[in-house]
Amino acid sequence: MSLKNVLSGFSIAIMAIAPVYAKRADDAVVAARQKVFGVENVDAETGKLPGDKVIFSWLSNSSFAASIQGRVVFLDTYVTRLEVQPGRTPFVIKDMVDLKPEAILLGMVFKTPLATRSDSQIAGV
Repeated sequence: MSLKNVLSGFSIAIMAIAPVYAKRADDAVVAARQKVFGVENVDAETGKLPGDKVIFSWLSNSSFAASIQGRVVFLDTYVTRLEVQPGRTPFVIKDMVDLKPEAILLGMVFKTPLATRSDSQIAGV
């Protein structure tokens, strides 16, 4: 399966999820998204990401955050240590929660501590 097919499948799945954000985003959401996806990719007022890009960011171990057409998803969110202070990794668990992902895609079906702290849709294989 090609990367293009995989991204197309993710895009279709993401487009089915209703938009989450109104006009002004919480400062924590904006800060977390700027830390993970880069200041240049996040609207400082709304926290929105570009609708014409796919942006991947490595979070920890095998965990990735992705912005697909402006929608934030987590891919295989396995976090072995729930970091509460930056140090070993630049991200802490609060940053991951503050990203407000619309979906969490898991490689194995089990409910992660992160998933229980978010309003995200969860899909696993």
